[in-house]
Amino acid sequence: MTRSERIVFALLAAYACGLLGLHVLYYAGLFTSTERDPSVWIHLTRTFFVTSFFLMISIQVARGRPFSLLVVAAASYSGATFVEDFLVIESSFFLPEHPLAGSLYALRPLFMLMLVYSAVLRRSIESA
Repeated sequence: MTRSERIVFALLAAYACGLLGLHVLYYAGLFTSTERDPSVWIHLTRTFFVTSFFLMISIQVARGRPFSLLVVAAASYSGATFVEDFLVIESSFFLPEHPLAGSLYALRPLFMLMLVYSAVLRRSIESA
């Protein structure tokens, strides 16, 4: 991995950990009443995909194997959920009660740009 990829990977890892922490707080019931709302399946699916992509990419990096396809898949999934959140009137992700939610929501476009940059850079390195 190049130096810029290491920096981007560290920032993306911090963002993913913050996102997972936010979902854990959501599951713990700190944002909802004792009853679970129907969007729990959306949060469960997103948590699964973020965790899966992060673990698979980390394993491939540790093994020294190509991982550009995984980064492209993560960027595609992230882009789809980003568009979905802005098209839905009541976003299931935005939880304004917690400061962590506000900061993650504000940093989401930057996260997307870093992920796309990483995907393009890794794809060009591995295809050369």
